[in-house]
Amino acid sequence: MNPFFNPNAVAAREKRLADLLEAVHQAQQVARALCNSRDNDNEVKLLFGRLEAVRLEVEQMRRNGAVPFDEIDPKWTGLLPWSLVPEC
Repeated sequence: MNPFFNPNAVAAREKRLADLLEAVHQAQQVARALCNSRDNDNEVKLLFGRLEAVRLEVEQMRRNGAVPFDEIDPKWTGLLPWSLVPEC
């Protein structure tokens, strides 16, 4: 059974992404309030920028959906930055 074509799994994924998007939105509101109260705080500005990047990524995930494993090119599996099999 392919989880990417399971209607329940798809609906659950959409719900999790919607929840994540709402949490990011709330965090952005807090960051915006912090930016207003701390004009020269670069860390708060960086935080807001990172939250915006997360929001964009979640939006892209919602639009594109999941990629079935059958469509992933096998040569990509060798490009992971870590080893899947422990070295002895």
